[in-house]
Amino acid sequence: MYAAALLVTALVAWTSAQTPQPCCTPDQWEATLVEAGGYVQGSEPKTLMGSIEISYDFNNKKMAMNQMVNNSGIPVQAKVIMHYNEGKMYTIANGACIEGDLPTDMPQQCVTNGAVFERTMH
Repeated sequence: MYAAALLVTALVAWTSAQTPQPCCTPDQWEATLVEAGGYVQGSEPKTLMGSIEISYDFNNKKMAMNQMVNNSGIPVQAKVIMHYNEGKMYTIANGACIEGDLPTDMPQQCVTNGAVFERTMH
């Protein structure tokens, strides 16, 4: 019985010590990123708080971001829409829409082959 418990413990320790393999995100996903920070402009401290909503669609080669940030009491909103098949990016801010060029090759969101695993966080 003791030998079986020792074997199970050794197997659990061995499997949890294995380095995870690089992988990619799902082809379609959405996320909300929350940010909070600060910076110094001149000698005046400033704050930056807000969120970014992201929609990622590798199948249809589209990505969109909606940013809502408070920069030291000044609200900043911007939307970015990327159509990789069309090679176009649209930035909507301050009541204006700016069209720009975009590569037609959309990058898939993956951990690079050269990445080094540092640790697991729980």
